[in-house]
Parts: sequence; structure tokens; C-alpha cells
Amino acid sequence: METILFVPPPRPPGTKTVKLVKIEGPWDTGLEEKLDNAAYVVFALGIISAVIGILALIFNEGKDSGGAVGAIAAGLFGYVSSLLLKAAAEGIRLLKKQAGVPLSDRFNYECSECGTLMEIKWEVCPNEKCGAKFESEK
Repeated sequence: METILFVPPPRPPGTKTVKLVKIEGPWDTGLEEKLDNAAYVVFALGIISAVIGILALIFNEGKDSGGAVGAIAAGLFGYVSSLLLKAAAEGIRLLKKQAGVPLSDRFNYECSECGTLMEIKWEVCPNEKCGAKFESEK
């Protein structure tokens, strides 16, 4: 008994010709960059809080140490929060990479057929599902 499998040939790129749209101005900053910035701020506030708590423990010589311990705990919370924000930003970068979305916050071109954003000009849309060929500039 013999089984014959049919494997269709790959679709040739450039099945349709569409216009490549030039985007003027910067694209909105990505969420991952905002998460990175928030992580730096939370980390800095956590360090400041922990230092204040440690100094309060030293100079109060153990008297009324509840506030100092709270400040140190807030510093630890800030550190852990900054790690979580950084992990979320890296997760978004990984998802963008898997989806084929450019990591840059500046896109210069957009495919008028499927809306794929590109940093550089391509002859054919990099989106495999689209495959549109772009018109040459005149």
C-alpha cells in the first residue's frame, strides 16, 4: 500500500501590487518601554525608602522601629515590583518578536493592504499572509 502526500508549492510573493504608505513623525512609544521606565522609577523609590528605613533604625537606636521596618518593607516591595515590571516588558518584547512586529518605536512605512508596520522599505510585504508587492516609486 502506498500513500501519496500532496505538498502545495509555496505561494509566490507579490501576488498583488499595493501602495507603500510613508508614515510621517514618530510612532507612539511601545508599552514595553513605558514598563521599563516605570520599573526604574519604582526601583529608585524602593531604594530611597529602604535607605531611609535603615537610617531611621540606626539613629533611633531601636526606639519606635515600626516606621523604619515599614520603610524597609516598602523598599523590598519596590524592588520586587521593579522586577515584575521588567519581566512584563520582556514578555511583550518576546510576543512582538514572535508576531514579527518590529521592536522599534519608530515605524516609517505601512502596507496599505494589511496594515503591517515596517521600519525600512521592503519590495514585498514581510507579512507572510499578505505577500503584497509594493509599487515602485516614480
